[in-house]
Amino acid sequence: LGVACKLATVCLNLVVWDHHASLVAQASIVTCIVASVAYQQSSKRDKELAKLRRSQQHQPDGSAGAGGP
Repeated sequence: LGVACKLATVCLNLVVWDHHASLVAQASIVTCIVASVAYQQSSKRDKELAKLRRSQQHQPDGSAGAGGP
């Protein structure tokens, strides 16, 4: 929801005011917003992968899990 609000604000700014940011500045803003979304998705995937690795290391039969000796 926050990302949608930020993009809506940028678009509204372009429509309402005559003196708005240049195309380079607008592209920079959009790039930063997209990068922040991509970073959050990546960190969620990393947490799930770490959880999976921990569960494989602590198997009830005492084995080290996949990839272990």
